[in-house]
Amino acid sequence: MRRYVVGMTSSPEPEPEPEPESKSGPSQDRRDGADAQPASAPRRSNVSRRNLVVLIAAVLGAGMIGGAVGAFITDRVATETGGQAAPSGDEAHAAGVKLCTDYISINSSMPSPIQTPLQVLSGVNGLRWALADNPDASPEVRDAIRDIVDNYDVLIASYGKVRPAGMDQPPSYDPAAAQEAVDRVLDVCRLSP
Repeated sequence: MRRYVVGMTSSPEPEPEPEPESKSGPSQDRRDGADAQPASAPRRSNVSRRNLVVLIAAVLGAGMIGGAVGAFITDRVATETGGQAAPSGDEAHAAGVKLCTDYISINSSMPSPIQTPLQVLSGVNGLRWALADNPDASPEVRDAIRDIVDNYDVLIASYGKVRPAGMDQPPSYDPAAAQEAVDRVLDVCRLSP
């Protein structure tokens, strides 16, 4: 029997000698499928290249059409509603209550008197997150809390001895302005005595 490697010819190989059969019959422990037919060349798929190109073009076309329709619908809804819908009175009140509660909770957890900037840092970051989490609060409440955040930033720079250099121009701490911001937030949140 002659065997050929694709692209190369080889010399005839001697046929292997048949194995002696045992008394119980043919060998049962062949795992490599030596008795099986040699593997044939891989079969080509029934899908031609042209069909594959048509399929890819159809998928891309459907995606583009879906994107265009989605953009049109989104643009139309945004135009009809004026972008973002204004929060109802109840939603604005609930967001204001949450924001004021966050301020009181954070402020009461800070030590008094404050001695280091690290004692203020976690509180000011908590208030920034509270502002971000409550965009529907009334502008009056949000502005009062934002003024407190600004004063905390000035306090951190003051305690940290940050000096003006280059584009870093921290304002100096003004205790009267800080007290005014505190009084304002207490008034807006209806916490003043």
